[in-house]
Amino acid sequence: MSDDCKDMIRELLPLAGAVLDMRQGRYTAQGLSKLPTLSTGQSCDLKIDTGSCRVWLSRCSTMDGMEYDNMITVEALPENGRWRTVDTYAGGVIE
Repeated sequence: MSDDCKDMIRELLPLAGAVLDMRQGRYTAQGLSKLPTLSTGQSCDLKIDTGSCRVWLSRCSTMDGMEYDNMITVEALPENGRWRTVDTYAGGVIE
């Protein structure tokens, strides 16, 4: 995990309670699926947006061409004002 991603997770910890896997310091698909969807993209739902960090949960699977099932993407907004992906990973099973 990149240092930028670790910084974003520290910023989001107050929001993370039930959705963060504390062993890995990452969000889980199970936890994110319980949050309301703030916005809907082409293939993902925006679950967390702090203004400087966004967390997306994919609605697609590897059968649809995604890299992972229940893929989670974390984006950061650096000072240049352009969103960039800092982490993408498999979010685990949603029960």
